[in-house]
Amino acid sequence: MTTIGCGGAFYLGLRIARGVYSPILYGVEKSNYANLKADALLSVSVGAATGCFVGTDLSFGAANWMGSALGVEDGFSTLHGMVLAGSSTALGFSAIQTVQNLTITPGHNWVD
Repeated sequence: MTTIGCGGAFYLGLRIARGVYSPILYGVEKSNYANLKADALLSVSVGAATGCFVGTDLSFGAANWMGSALGVEDGFSTLHGMVLAGSSTALGFSAIQTVQNLTITPGHNWVD
């Protein structure tokens, strides 16, 4: 649920920012169908990143399926916890982004 909520909030923020900043800033493209799809694909990747980031929180107990690999336990140094959190975020983003890169027609992904 965190993944959907964070990805959805990110998408909503992108769309609102386009409406607010496109008349003011030259580099922000006005809302159109092409960037609507691009914003949605980027939001899916960001949602996956947040979903894996939640894997570092061991307070979910048995419901945390990533806890054994990415969980930040008591006794870890701050640096170790930061590396695990960053790694989990990169893992989630990269996993979904790789699927997008391999399956979406070139020129239609948000990075194209």
